[in-house]
Amino acid sequence: MIKGSIWNKDLENLFYTQFKKDIYSCDVLSSHGSDRIIIRIKSPDKSTAIGIINKHIEENRAFLEFSKHFLNHGINVPKIYGVSDDLTCYLIEDLGDLTLYDYRKKTSKASKKNSFGKDVLDLYKKTILELQKFQIEAGPSVNYKLCYQFKEFGTKNIVFDLNYFKQRFLKYFYPNHPDKLKFEKDLNSLRTKLLEVPRNYFLYRDFQSRNIMLKRKKLYFIDF
Repeated sequence: MIKGSIWNKDLENLFYTQFKKDIYSCDVLSSHGSDRIIIRIKSPDKSTAIGIINKHIEENRAFLEFSKHFLNHGINVPKIYGVSDDLTCYLIEDLGDLTLYDYRKKTSKASKKNSFGKDVLDLYKKTILELQKFQIEAGPSVNYKLCYQFKEFGTKNIVFDLNYFKQRFLKYFYPNHPDKLKFEKDLNSLRTKLLEVPRNYFLYRDFQSRNIMLKRKKLYFIDF
């Protein structure tokens, strides 16, 4: 039995219920700025799972219910092994450490080229096809009442994300200085177009390569 300030008795019970094994080790993983505590838990025979401790009940409920819904539609998301009675922690499938982002960096470094090889391009194409499953196939029957922050991705959200793009992406990855007036005109035009098109689809807002895992050459999706 593992002891420590981050340990949780409910997670210990959930792990034993799933694997019928005691815990041998646990490692705290990066939560990338989230309030969640993410722990990789292992048994002596190398059975492994990911434990999540999170005080935000609404966030947990949304993730768990969305996960079950997507699994029912054949989408590769983590399997849910168990949930505590108070919904403050849960145990899910361990998908490893290799993200699509890491794989892309690894292959680029090996080839000594900062470019996409055919295998990486094929994975990105498959990723886009999988996104359509979230939006079009599973999206219509998602329980949107669980969307606790925003019911709809509207004007404020679009403006926030465009500003985030300017401050966190353009500033660091674009070496030149764009014409501010023309650039703002383009962003305003983009915002207007986005508000004109139908938005009755599931929005996987943080759909990016760090939230896509590679396990046994299959794509898996997290943090939706």
